[in-house]
Amino acid sequence: MTPPASAEIVGLGLTSDAGSRRGQGSRVSPSSSQVVRVPARSSQASQWAAGDIYFQQEHARQWLDEEFGEREAQQWQDRCYICAMAQRDDQHDLYSCRHASSQAAKQWMIQVRRKIRYARYIGCFKCGMPQTICHGWKGGGGDTTGCEFRRVLIPMVASMLYGPWGTAMQAAWQRRLQGVRVDSQDIEAVTKWLGQRSTHGHSQLFESFCWLRGVSQEVEGDI
Repeated sequence: MTPPASAEIVGLGLTSDAGSRRGQGSRVSPSSSQVVRVPARSSQASQWAAGDIYFQQEHARQWLDEEFGEREAQQWQDRCYICAMAQRDDQHDLYSCRHASSQAAKQWMIQVRRKIRYARYIGCFKCGMPQTICHGWKGGGGDTTGCEFRRVLIPMVASMLYGPWGTAMQAAWQRRLQGVRVDSQDIEAVTKWLGQRSTHGHSQLFESFCWLRGVSQEVEGDI
C-alpha cells in the first residue's frame, strides 16, 4: 500500500474506552476522520517515517473495526433489532419476525443473502466476518456448523436500513454508495459491492455493518 504523496495522512478518528474485549470489554466505535500532518521534507528518512505512520494507522483502524464489529455482532446475534428498538420481545432473528414493520428489511435481507458472493480470502465466505473473528471458512463447502455469525451481518444491515430510522439511514447509505458509484436502489449492484474487498482487507458487508452501527448508535443516543 502506497502512502499519500502529500504531507497529509488520513487518520482514523476512532475512540476507545480503556480495556478491550480481548482484555476487559470495551466500547470502540468509528467516528469522523482526522488528518495527521507530517512535516513536508524531501529526505528519504522523512518519506519512510510518513509511510510508517500511515501503515500504523491503517493497522490500528483494522484492529479497532474488528473489535467493534465483533462486540456488536455478538450483541445482536439471534436478536431482532427492529423489535428491540420498538421495545418488543426481540429474542428471534429477522427471518422469523412476523411484525409488519420488519417485512421490508426481511425482503432486502433475503435478496442479498441469496445472491452475495464474497471475494476470496477477505473473511468467512458464509457470513462475511473477518477470518480473525469467525472460523467457519475452515469447514469448506456448504458446511455452516463452524460459522458463528451467519445470521448477523446481512440481517442487521437490512434492519438498520429499513428499521425505525429508515429514512435517515437510507439517505446516509445512499450518499455513502454514491461515493463508490453504486446505486443504492440497484440490489444487484449493492450485493456485488457488499461482497468485495474493502481497502482495509475486510468485506464491504462487514465495514458497512460497522459504519451503520456507528451511525445508528448516534441516532439511538438522541432519543
